[in-house]
Amino acid sequence: MRNTEMIPNVPVSFQRTRRMSKGRVLTSGDAGKILPIKADPILREEGFSGNVNVSVEMMETSEKPVNAIVAKACTYFVPYLAFDQFNGSIDELNRSYSKENGIAGSPVSFFEKNKYYNGSAVVTDSSPTDMDTGDNGRATFYGTMGLHHGVADMNNSYVQSYNAIVNHRRKARSTSLAVRNEFEHDLAEAFWPNEGNSHIQADYD
Repeated sequence: MRNTEMIPNVPVSFQRTRRMSKGRVLTSGDAGKILPIKADPILREEGFSGNVNVSVEMMETSEKPVNAIVAKACTYFVPYLAFDQFNGSIDELNRSYSKENGIAGSPVSFFEKNKYYNGSAVVTDSSPTDMDTGDNGRATFYGTMGLHHGVADMNNSYVQSYNAIVNHRRKARSTSLAVRNEFEHDLAEAFWPNEGNSHIQADYD
């Protein structure tokens, strides 16, 4: 006989589902830039696995290149907690996700929208429907990813993730490299290949 005062605490069992996400992107860009190619959202409580195939072609040059041509492709996972509006607090993130007041007493937007960095300050665009012709690098950034839109609200998660990745790589490479603003849409400069003998000065006749 079971004690009726005992509360069953066995977790509810459920069958794990699989959400497929496929995509094909064709884009172009200038050498020496970090290009955002594709982004896929990861929902809460999800895991992920998969593979990425990349094919790179270089346009014809007027003269034969002297230096080696290097193209590096990377994939990164950027958690929402890396965004500045949550201040690194999982409690702040959970409150924002539940649309509750934040730690400071006021609501925190889970998704920032319509913001860009103009070189000195973060600006909120009241009419982002001109993104394809917008300035401050917005047209180039979203055009590189193949995103074109005419809606009233533009989610800034893509550019926030891009800058979080660039800043992470810069901090890992050197403390002398300046970090980017979270809403800076201009494409960041790529890194020189950091190989084992890259510190040796080449000598040519």
